[in-house]
Amino acid sequence: MVYKLLRINEIGSNFYIEFFPGKLKDKYWNDNSVYIYHESIYVINDLLKKSNTDYSFCGVTYYDKNNLEILKDELLKRLKGMKEDNNYKIVGDDYKEEVRENVNKILEKNKIEIIKMLEELISWLYSINIDEITIIGI
Repeated sequence: MVYKLLRINEIGSNFYIEFFPGKLKDKYWNDNSVYIYHESIYVINDLLKKSNTDYSFCGVTYYDKNNLEILKDELLKRLKGMKEDNNYKIVGDDYKEEVRENVNKILEKNKIEIIKMLEELISWLYSINIDEITIIGI
């Protein structure tokens, strides 16, 4: 499994979630986007939904300034929780129980890589200096 933020020249197939800075007009696979492998997105899928109820794993979702601020806050909370708690687990109703258990196993097994991926995504979100993003699902 690949738990890291990727650029267009690092991806090898079309099973990636694209984070595009701004409002997408018509073109996918952009040079200024960042990408997360589709199976890796599960560790933040609940946060993507929480910050925008229109989020779709398989579609195009626009995040305005408000959605984006909520997403940043939620990502920072997850990152802090993972860094401070060696037994960090996702709780709540955002996932079905079986999925939540699997995601928590992934978090436990790949904690260092996931923390790095979260740090890279958060850093990118703050560095783009744009108040909106588009997430393009698979």
